[in-house]
Amino acid sequence: MGLGVKLDETGKPWTQGRYEREGWRDHERFLFLPGTPLNVTIKVGEKLNPRIHPVSNVVYKLSLTHGNFSWIVSHRFKDFTMLHTKITLFRASENFRLGVTRGFSNIFPQHTIPVLPRFPGRPDTMMTSEEHIEERRAALEEYMNTLLQLNFYRESSDVVEFLNVSPFSFQHGSVKGMEGWIKKRHGDDLPWKLNRWRECLWWHDACTAHVTTSWSKRWMIVQDTFIMYVNPTTGKVKYVLLFDKNFELSVGFRKAGSRKSILLANMARNLYLKCHSTRSTKELFQYLKQTLKARPALDYIGQNQFEAYAPPRQGLATWFADGQTYMETVAQAISAAQEEIFITDWWLSPDLLLKRGQDREKWRLYKLLRSRAQNGVQISILLYKEVSAVLSINSEYSKQKLLKHPNIRVIRHPDHSPIPSMWAHHEKMVIIDQELLLSGGIDLCYGRWDTQKHRLTDIPTTRVVRQDSVENQTSPTRIVNSTRPLMEGVKSVTALLLQQHSVLDVAIGPAFQSLNLDGVPTCENTPNQDPSPESSKDFRKSARTVMLKMKTLKKLKKSKDCDTDSVKSLPSPVSDSPEHEPVPVLNQYTWPGKDYVNWIVKDVFNAHDADQDNADRLTTPRMPWHDIGVAVVGQTARDAARHFIQRWNSVKREKLKQDTRYPILVPKAYCAEINDYYAHLLKTSSSVYTQVLRSCSLWSGGQQDTEASIHTAMVESIRTAEHYVYIENQFFISFVQTSEGSEVRNGIVSALYERIMRAHRENATFRVYILIPLLPALEGDIAGDSGHGMRTIMHYQFKSISRYSTSLIQRLIMDGVENWSEYLGFYSLRGKDELNGVPVSELIYIHSKLMIVDDNRAIISSGNINDRSLLGDRDSEFGVFIKDKEFVEGTMNGKTYKCGIFSGSLRKNLFKEHLGLLDENPNQINITDPVSKEFHGQWQNIAAENTRLFEELFSVLPSDNIHTRKDSKLLQTTRRPLVETFSLTKPKLNRIQGTLVEFPLSYLKEENLQPPPLAKEGIVSSQLWT
Repeated sequence: MGLGVKLDETGKPWTQGRYEREGWRDHERFLFLPGTPLNVTIKVGEKLNPRIHPVSNVVYKLSLTHGNFSWIVSHRFKDFTMLHTKITLFRASENFRLGVTRGFSNIFPQHTIPVLPRFPGRPDTMMTSEEHIEERRAALEEYMNTLLQLNFYRESSDVVEFLNVSPFSFQHGSVKGMEGWIKKRHGDDLPWKLNRWRECLWWHDACTAHVTTSWSKRWMIVQDTFIMYVNPTTGKVKYVLLFDKNFELSVGFRKAGSRKSILLANMARNLYLKCHSTRSTKELFQYLKQTLKARPALDYIGQNQFEAYAPPRQGLATWFADGQTYMETVAQAISAAQEEIFITDWWLSPDLLLKRGQDREKWRLYKLLRSRAQNGVQISILLYKEVSAVLSINSEYSKQKLLKHPNIRVIRHPDHSPIPSMWAHHEKMVIIDQELLLSGGIDLCYGRWDTQKHRLTDIPTTRVVRQDSVENQTSPTRIVNSTRPLMEGVKSVTALLLQQHSVLDVAIGPAFQSLNLDGVPTCENTPNQDPSPESSKDFRKSARTVMLKMKTLKKLKKSKDCDTDSVKSLPSPVSDSPEHEPVPVLNQYTWPGKDYVNWIVKDVFNAHDADQDNADRLTTPRMPWHDIGVAVVGQTARDAARHFIQRWNSVKREKLKQDTRYPILVPKAYCAEINDYYAHLLKTSSSVYTQVLRSCSLWSGGQQDTEASIHTAMVESIRTAEHYVYIENQFFISFVQTSEGSEVRNGIVSALYERIMRAHRENATFRVYILIPLLPALEGDIAGDSGHGMRTIMHYQFKSISRYSTSLIQRLIMDGVENWSEYLGFYSLRGKDELNGVPVSELIYIHSKLMIVDDNRAIISSGNINDRSLLGDRDSEFGVFIKDKEFVEGTMNGKTYKCGIFSGSLRKNLFKEHLGLLDENPNQINITDPVSKEFHGQWQNIAAENTRLFEELFSVLPSDNIHTRKDSKLLQTTRRPLVETFSLTKPKLNRIQGTLVEFPLSYLKEENLQPPPLAKEGIVSSQLWT
């Protein structure tokens, strides 16, 4: 076996041999680097016991150098003799072959077979002194160097095997580690499946090894952070065993079953190997021990910060605020990929446009990936496999759309068998060539592409639109948004059903005459006037008939395995009238087709039809999407790739073990240099310390131990914060922990409570800014029966924030912190725009998973603040911890302070975005000091004033002034927004600064927000919501 020591950066392409399907022992394949010399230096090694080895008892160490690769091979003299014999026979067979074909010289050109060098064949019995052994060493060294200069012999299978070389030996991004033949025992995939039917009481491993069991011959390769073995017949990598903190190495009869066996164990499985001799076993054992004691292997088997699987590393990083810049960088990175692309997403839309503009079509995701696949790039994609009856993301369509090229491979997981899984793969990650990582909270799917302007409307200039302005006349337009998601309840549903099912015409005909195409009653006088009692009665009767027929249709569809759910699966009620018919000018839309989404009004349906609008652009503003992403170049990208590879290989062995189209993926080796090829994609990168974090367990990553390093990093960052904590998150579900235990177990709120209490006791300035969405992005009416899901999430959020003794604010008040608002504030985002000349408003959905602390460290991840994301054994998550390495002069609490370039610039950019200061700062608001009394007061005043203006002008929900569902319904049905009914509101609109508003802590405070026990939201486990 050979000992490897050096990383190569000029070897063969990384993908060569790893994704090919032919055997790797093909004589036509050249394993060494063309035109690169192979030099050998031989030293005398150990001398074996002459009683056991009376002949050939001297071990020779061959130190080989081939380009940037170097390794060591150990052989006895009998091995050299056997090699020479095999080469002699090889030469004879080639001479015979040429002799047979000599008569066909016009067809087969003549080849001259080089003469073999002289072999020092003196027998061992003549090696009686050290001088004789030295003479033999020198003669063997001359023999090997001469032999290896002859390409004809160097590439022969006998020499290749003698030097422990394989197609994986000399590749860019790898090390030339120890290689050689071993035997692998079957049935050891997982520790709890270890041939239990034949264990004995004490030495079950030894017992198992001595009964009849199956062993297979494999070619083993040891790399810097893992071990892999290859099937020599197919040339396929069969398994990659990663070094981790639970890695164990055992040898000997009692531990491994025999003197020639070695037991390797990590968090995923036990692996039993058998060498051909005890000397080979000893060499392998010693080499593995040396590898584990050195970096980079030591980085994985030791304890790391935050109990993460990988350590902090130096690298380059840049942040992305909102989806536009992130997706544009993803597009550029995919275009620059040379070898491999790894992608994992909760939802991936293959028709998504990563860039917008007139030449946008080439930036459609599936076309971009297909073009790279045609250039030889190998693409592996992991998707969450949803329960189609619950989610309409249609991952099956995504998979089939992408599987149009053999270099693109897609796996969906989990299979929800035998029962559906409550947990999801929630990670969002793109890895290019294991050199560049792009991650965060942004899925490559519909609705995520957005700018920091967060426009609400998207109507191209070629469409006929209203030209009159709200200042000129009262608008009869009814706006549909998260506050008023339905026009007239059942009437809108009935009209929608009529548009989709013409068979219902007879049932609804008379009543429909009094409806317009949006399902709203029409009359001659005013849009607000009710229809006649007779008409309403006929309509209700017809509606009941329609709903009964619709239930029948649903049963028929379910019998055909249709994943529809009544109205949820139907297209949106876009009017068919000429003035409302969308003009087919998709290139003029910034958000074309499914990308124009308002999640509360209408969730995405028919995800396979990318060009079909998801909402009526003339009546429904889109729901802007605020999110954060990060890009990292350096060894952290290798760590991220390692996590992806672990997940891919685990799922491959679970679902597709015998499918040769899906290969086992292999991590690259580690190097200290940062690849400038990808660094140029990060236009404003900073030098930082980065560390990958994750939530990973048995079901999601195939490992026995659960890792919750995202949670650990967040809690530790809060506890060690000196000045402030800034949080943006999609959810906020975390209870103050008590000795009696808690329904919600994550420690985010407890850490915040302890840190604020410490600041209160010390009378110190400390701020906590928390931004969460105004409402959960679930389709439905927050005040109606369709809002059970939204209200359930709000129940747990209010229980975490301000209601009950488990909440953060209530516990602070109970413990004497009456002025809690000096330390803590909850905020949201809301935008405004004009739709056909009518001012409209909509909440900006905060999907970020961001924490910034003290302007010098940040956590950007896919993990929400709830147990699903943070406990580790539920949803799988991925994130990056960033600690600044470069600083600029700043201010903190009125004093000079070193502000991190990465964390500080991200925080300042977000403050500018939320306060409306991206373009100009007319009030000269100083955002440099985030904790000063002056700035904190300005932040609170702007949020309060914006909240008041939005409620006055737009009559929005949720609101602190609305305490019951009845009041919510009255506001929806009786109060029309001021901007739609009165003119001269523009001065007040202009007083709204940015998008920052207060989170309504008193909304529905008199209601029990828990779902009814018999509702589907109440039947499922509370763990689904928390």
